[in-house]
Amino acid sequence: MEHIIESKKETDWGLEVVLKEGVIIDNDSILPAIKYYLDQCQKINKNKVIVDASKIIRNVSIVKFLEVAEIIQKEPIRVKIAFIPPQLANVSESNAMETFSYNRGVKLQYFQDMAAALEWVLQ
Repeated sequence: MEHIIESKKETDWGLEVVLKEGVIIDNDSILPAIKYYLDQCQKINKNKVIVDASKIIRNVSIVKFLEVAEIIQKEPIRVKIAFIPPQLANVSESNAMETFSYNRGVKLQYFQDMAAALEWVLQ
């Protein structure tokens, strides 16, 4: 997973991850990425994640988004995940992912910028 991450740092509130420019997140890579974030949260004993995905390319099916929400739901740690892909915030696929997550009690949202993501994560 380290091959898609530009940087990762533990903060006082949780985990901040920046994905490398040009990384393609697709049906094969999304589940390992999500599991990685969840595992890292457990290692640092925190439950908030911000993923800066502003430079990535996403090609994930709606069905895979449903699977992601269900996997997060099954985790023993209740995480709050904010994604920052300005190009993907407020598009139908992202909205579907938020809805799938919400319906399963998972806190996951997409944001245009770090300020909005951080404000939500800290609530």
